[in-house]
Amino acid sequence: MLEKTHDRIKQPIVRFNTSVRGLPAELVLEWQERGLVRSKSDALRQALLALAQKFSILENELAKYRSQQVDIEDGESARR
Repeated sequence: MLEKTHDRIKQPIVRFNTSVRGLPAELVLEWQERGLVRSKSDALRQALLALAQKFSILENELAKYRSQQVDIEDGESARR
């Protein structure tokens, strides 16, 4: 269970100390220029959240697909 500190919930912290080159770097700089992100760390946070959302969507689609496959297999075995 997470402990409360000063009315805030303690959250996990991960530190990134890395350089990014090429297209990802160009994208971050462009996003900053366009005002889509406030800073490079904001760009990283938003990118990770977008990736997590994409993974969630893919996992849901995979679960639906697997469910449909089970339904198909059940239908085929019932006809035998």
